[in-house]
Amino acid sequence: LKWKRIIMIFLLNIIFFTLFVIFLTADIFCTTCDRYGFVSNSCMPAAAGVVRIILYIFFATLILREAFQLIMLPDKLNYFKSLENLLELGIIVTTVLILTGFCSKFLTAVSLILSWTELILQFGCIQKLAVYNEMLKRVTWNYMKFLLWYLPLIMAFTFSFYKLYHVDET
Repeated sequence: LKWKRIIMIFLLNIIFFTLFVIFLTADIFCTTCDRYGFVSNSCMPAAAGVVRIILYIFFATLILREAFQLIMLPDKLNYFKSLENLLELGIIVTTVLILTGFCSKFLTAVSLILSWTELILQFGCIQKLAVYNEMLKRVTWNYMKFLLWYLPLIMAFTFSFYKLYHVDET
């Protein structure tokens, strides 16, 4: 029956994070990076500005939420042992870099993957979706073990094809 007491806070947290991810994704798609790292808007300037302002508000709230979590824990090291908290720290770092104007396709891709992964994990806390979330975690873990085992062979083929088909610009 404790669940009935905190369900509103839980749902507000999911709604908040869903909106944050939507506005982060919109901001990433509204900005384009050229090959020199310069940022330009690919959306209407007014729309991009509104999206960026709303993203700042959600981002500040996310930072406050994470700081509150860290402060409230008696053992601060436990905060860094949680996968969810590490994902959120990664989201915070990549979002700070994006909002300060650091432009990289790799950075935006990592930010999108981290934020949407965290959103899936948060939806997995809903009782009806928990079974599917657990299946996703187990399959992903088994896939990562498989990938790690064959990583040297994959890297060997990658480097071989790179050297075979790479054209020098000189």
